[in-house]
Amino acid sequence: RCGQVAGRRVKGRSMALMFLQGMAAKTGFVNAIDDVFIITAIIAAVAIIPAFFLKKGKGGGSRMGAAAE
Repeated sequence: RCGQVAGRRVKGRSMALMFLQGMAAKTGFVNAIDDVFIITAIIAAVAIIPAFFLKKGKGGGSRMGAAAE
């Protein structure tokens, strides 16, 4: 009987540890995605500023000319 109780404790402890490891992995993944989103937003914001100063090509159409069509 004493062995059964000890076995249940070990099993419960290992299940709790697996649950916590899974939660830590999910939290780490979400934080990584959040960091990438913030970096991408900063790069896009910096890239928009010089885009306002670009001039149109000859003909006033797209910058690619006939290649875009």
